Amino acid sequence: MKIRTEGRAVDRSIGQMFRFCYFCSTVKVSYYWIYPIAPAIVGLGLFRFFWVIRECCLYYRMKKFYNNVLKINEEKIKNCTWRYVLKKVVQVKQDVDELEIYQRILRFQNYAIAMVNKDLIDFKCCCKS
Repeated sequence: MKIRTEGRAVDRSIGQMFRFCYFCSTVKVSYYWIYPIAPAIVGLGLFRFFWVIRECCLYYRMKKFYNNVLKINEEKIKNCTWRYVLKKVVQVKQDVDELEIYQRILRFQNYAIAMVNKDLIDFKCCCKS
């Protein structure tokens, strides 16, 4: 039987191949380093799994809100503008106006900007010229 290794054909008998495979299976390799790392890998995997489940639930709630409350289906949402969605929200929720909705959306950015301005968050860029 001819086996190609690094561009050249090598003649190997089936017996030699089995002996090589037996040698590889009898070599003792220590995998004790995996024991402290495995729980961290499993924990991170579980965390990511539950995070994805949480995000899917949030997206599903958003889809239900658009479909049931605002009466905007999937075909309309592909082409509707923000102004149209905002008008629908104001119609549904009588106690809020457009300005309050904008303020709620931008609140996180405003907090982040305020923390940078008060030097609570170090936002320096290291650019070498």
